[in-house]
Amino acid sequence: MSTPRTSARRDGRARRALVGTLLAGLALGVTSIPPTPASAALVEARPIFTPLAGALTTSSAVDRNAALPDASISEKKKGKKKRRHGRLRIGISTGFSIMYSGDKRLDKDLARSENFGADQLRLDISWAIIEHEQGVYDWSLTDRLLSRTKAKGINVLGVIGFAPDWSHNPDQSVKPELFAKFVDLAAKRYANKVAAWEIWNEPNQDRSWKAKPNPRAYARMFEQASAKIQKRDPKAKILMGSLAPAVDDPDGIEISPITFLKGVYRAKIDRSSYDVISVHPFSYPALPSGDEDWNTFNRLPDIYRVVKRNGDGKKPFWLTEYGARTGSSSRSVNYKRHTKLMIDAYRETKKLPFVQALFFYSLRDASPNLKEPEDNFGLLKFNGRPKPAYKAVRRELIRNP
Repeated sequence: MSTPRTSARRDGRARRALVGTLLAGLALGVTSIPPTPASAALVEARPIFTPLAGALTTSSAVDRNAALPDASISEKKKGKKKRRHGRLRIGISTGFSIMYSGDKRLDKDLARSENFGADQLRLDISWAIIEHEQGVYDWSLTDRLLSRTKAKGINVLGVIGFAPDWSHNPDQSVKPELFAKFVDLAAKRYANKVAAWEIWNEPNQDRSWKAKPNPRAYARMFEQASAKIQKRDPKAKILMGSLAPAVDDPDGIEISPITFLKGVYRAKIDRSSYDVISVHPFSYPALPSGDEDWNTFNRLPDIYRVVKRNGDGKKPFWLTEYGARTGSSSRSVNYKRHTKLMIDAYRETKKLPFVQALFFYSLRDASPNLKEPEDNFGLLKFNGRPKPAYKAVRRELIRNP
């Protein structure tokens, strides 16, 4: 994603790019947004994802393996296993751009989602947009979106987070008490419109967390926020994790999902504060079924083993983002590969008995600029026309439910 960076963050990203020519953090987000008073906040608040791309070089493979302690390459999954959590649920993580769609376009997008086969949408509830100025709240964008999804009977997973600038500590970490106050207001307002809550987005990276990621700090913040949701919306599911593909960076600007979860458990997080573990297993250009050691999708059984060893083995996983860039940039995949990635993700997810839901990212391209890799994750083109993957996955969902 093209967002303002401090020089330190730019230097950190450059250092990571040097470790393996094709294993790089690729940022994702919305870059073309209609003018709005909240647009400045959105630039700082939008979610960031770093799918890992390409094969490792021989020299970097040793370093990357060392950065993932106690994590072995998962054996190739064979045959079908009995699902522990019922039929696999399909969702779409829409991205921020849907928030700014006109009514007509929004209705078309919601219809496209249902036609695709999704029974739930992951929508952003951005603290930075709603309370851009401390104590001044503008719920209008989120109210409109959730009212329309509620009217259509669409289940909503609300991802809440994205702190405004005024809310940070000097080291850029989140002030838990301020975030909990906002969560309390949001949970009270949307208790009958949000079926599940995902607290924060990708806290194992500094781009979303702002400060260097800290499992203990995340655990304490999460507990305070979760308590507010449980009070206001006791029937809603609460998701912990929202973990991005990452490695254990020596500078501490990102932490692998396995290491981060171990840190959360060492911090003795209250395990009654959440119902679901969430992960973003981006793998492109590799297939989810690939056996690359850096392939986050391939590492899902390893992540699950950490969860199981810490007493959470009965809790389901939700894969709340999976997708790939199309377009004409050097970091994109063509439509044929895009389609294969999406279908493979669905088929491989069905083989994982601990996974309950798979969300495809995203619904519609954020702009018509095919050269901008961050804007082309959609199942739909910017003009609303389906990409081949949309139709192919829809057929797969019907033929192989």
